[in-house]
Amino acid sequence: MGLLDLFGAKSVKQNLKSNKVHLNIEGKYSITSLYNAIKDAGYGEAGYPELVRQLGVDIIAWPAIDNDNQVWLCSDNEGGFYCYHSNTPAGMKNTLSACLDLLAKDDDDPFYDYEDSYYDDPEGVCAEHLNLIVKRINSLEL
Repeated sequence: MGLLDLFGAKSVKQNLKSNKVHLNIEGKYSITSLYNAIKDAGYGEAGYPELVRQLGVDIIAWPAIDNDNQVWLCSDNEGGFYCYHSNTPAGMKNTLSACLDLLAKDDDDPFYDYEDSYYDDPEGVCAEHLNLIVKRINSLEL
């Protein structure tokens, strides 16, 4: 019996599908040297990446679709790299914008819709961008 069971709470295990996609990068790259190798490759609708610092770690991030959808490229601890769909905006500018949106949110205002996005399906668009970015980086044969 766990602590949650004492208070009548039930724990539910969820089987969440990982949204990480590992990249086929053969060379030894740091995140900065990888950024320099891929920054001008052209990613179509996904835009151009930028090197940003997120929680003390350098990552490569593409333009955010909205405050809940962005593609990040990160390094793993084994010298590899992966892209994934993040639900947190990267970089100081995007994080500050998301915080200001949360502060400005008024639950009593029927015309303010925090979840509103330029896209009808921002998660689907982010998934498309993720696939496009991974395909483009893998085609560079790094």
